This record gives sequence, C-alpha cells and structure tokens, in this order.
Amino acid sequence: QKAKKAKIAITSVCLATIMALTGYFIIKSKREILPGDSLIGSYVSMNKRVKDKDLDKDFVIIEFPNYEEEITDKVYKNIEKCLEVKAPFGFHIKTNAKSIKEVNAEIARFDVEVTNYKFSYPVSIEFNNEDSYSDDELITLINEFNKRLVELNYLVEFSISSERFDSIKDKLDSR
Repeated sequence: QKAKKAKIAITSVCLATIMALTGYFIIKSKREILPGDSLIGSYVSMNKRVKDKDLDKDFVIIEFPNYEEEITDKVYKNIEKCLEVKAPFGFHIKTNAKSIKEVNAEIARFDVEVTNYKFSYPVSIEFNNEDSYSDDELITLINEFNKRLVELNYLVEFSISSERFDSIKDKLDSR
C-alpha cells in the first residue's frame, strides 16, 4: 500500500508545476502534518506587506527581487514578521537570467541578503518569459542555479510549465 504524501498549495499565485531537484525535504508547518493532508500557504509580493491573514496559513512564500530589481524595505519587514511569529517561509525569485554570469549574480545577491535568516521552505526559481528560452538555455540555467544554490545549502525548486519540464527532464542534473 502506497503512503499518501502531503500536498502543498499556494494561494494568491499560480506556480505551474514545481519540480524539486534537491530530493526530498522535510516540510515544516505550524501544525502537525498527517499523510494525505494539504498545506495552504500565502504568496506575498515584494511590494506588499505580509498580513495577519497570511500568517494564519501553514507557510508563507516571499517574493524576492531578481538581481536587476531594487530590494524594498517591505521584503525585509516580511522576513522579520515571519521570524517574529515563527511562520515557516521561503522565497520566490522571478529571474531574467540568460547566462551563467547572470545566474551567479542572482545567487550572490540573494545569498548576501538572506544568509543570516533561517527559513525552512525552498527558494523557488521562476524564469520570466519562459518561452523565450531554448531548451538548451533553460537546461543550462536550471542546472547552474541548482548546483550553486545546493552548494550554499539552500533547498531549491523550479517553477516551469509541465510540458516544458517533460521535454527537458532527462537532461537535468539531479542531486
């Protein structure tokens, strides 16, 4: 008999298919998670403040600006609020990276800004204008993001369409 796995749902955003390249990770929540349970989380834009109703959910995903965007005070306040109330959280980056150099710039900036914070949910990477990338470009960038973030001890996920994932999955590095 197969064991049921917990499902994760994020409200206020559609993340398409999320693929975890880092293997299994422990899902932390404010409540006990039983087999077959669903987790409900909130997505907080980098331009909005986390609200009490967001903190009533099982987890919070905070949008983190890509390396070309300014980091607003709201991002830091959202992190601090989650830490204050012990709400599990992670980050979502909508990247425009088109090269290994830009991937490394994205990761270096992110790491410098969040290295002192303890968070239990993964860093989710979404490629802006996913259709503008060739399969080879996307494979190279996903593999580089994954390699570098794992080296820095972050859990990482990628948000890409299920059709695109099916077309490239056999060429992705797995860790």
